[in-house]
Amino acid sequence: MRTRWLRFVPLLLLSVPANAVACAVCMGAPGSKIADAGNGLVFTMFGLLGLIFSGIGGFCFYLMRQAKAPLPAHEELARLIYTQGLEEGRHHA
Repeated sequence: MRTRWLRFVPLLLLSVPANAVACAVCMGAPGSKIADAGNGLVFTMFGLLGLIFSGIGGFCFYLMRQAKAPLPAHEELARLIYTQGLEEGRHHA
């Protein structure tokens, strides 16, 4: 058991960074080019998400309007003939 633990000690020692330096965005430099590019990317992603959600909402609105629309004459006639056929079949049985 002790030998297993000793195998991981050098790995743990090598994995500790000697010097960690954060980028300008993490350090909070508001005027850097990296921060400006990150802000632009965030707003671009918000714009794309808004466009996608608007498209989904528009499609749902279109489906809702189509569901409320009256049937065309040929489909209404076909439905009437079909339901009369079902009713006549019930009377004969």
